[in-house]
Amino acid sequence: MSTLIDSAGLREEALRIGGDKLHTGRTIDVFNPYNGQRVGTVAKAGIEDVQRAMDVAHAYRPQL
Repeated sequence: MSTLIDSAGLREEALRIGGDKLHTGRTIDVFNPYNGQRVGTVAKAGIEDVQRAMDVAHAYRPQL
């Protein structure tokens, strides 16, 4: 599982591309919509990450 819990109890999610877990070093904060409390972070994808995800998706799509 790619979820990490830091010392403050916040969740830290990795990108998942083609079964690989990627930590990009860039993150986006995630907040609870009910109370505004920060609950964790998710990895921020760059253009290279998006291209890799598209390449993986195209390789797995069914051939008609």
